[in-house]
Amino acid sequence: MRNGIRKILLLETGDGLYKGTMDQIVAIDLEDPNDSNLYLLGNISKIKWHNGMTVKTSKYVKDGYMNSYVLFFKGHVDYNNDPSIYKNNPQPTYSLYGFKNGDPQAMIDGELNTPTHLFIDKLGDMPAMIISKDKSVLSSYAGISISAPAIPPAKDYDKKIFYSLVPKK
Repeated sequence: MRNGIRKILLLETGDGLYKGTMDQIVAIDLEDPNDSNLYLLGNISKIKWHNGMTVKTSKYVKDGYMNSYVLFFKGHVDYNNDPSIYKNNPQPTYSLYGFKNGDPQAMIDGELNTPTHLFIDKLGDMPAMIISKDKSVLSSYAGISISAPAIPPAKDYDKKIFYSLVPKK
């Protein structure tokens, strides 16, 4: 079973130039002070969530956004044989899908209404996304994908590593 999971979390491009692996995806409940994975986030008082505009206008997680989950991504690049095609990122790119987009203006104004990236000083410095327990709305499915960090016009290689239908309430 372990090898099967490892293959799911592995991304190899069709051109054979890039291979990356997502080693772990860790779910963290920010509202639970006893969550054993909180340490992965470091000093929570320094973490912001991206509001769709700028780093300066983004909000701190500690300021009213603890009723959320965080997905923390730990991965590595096995090889990148052409940095002119694939960025030298420390791990594959990751994304969530299946969430309905909230109102963009409300998000700019501070309403965490769709999953978004976490950061400390600049976007990309923390491999994590935040999902509000109250405001994020799923469609009929949800999932996680990983991809090679292609530089346009190079082809994107995307792989769904998790997919689930969401039961109707």
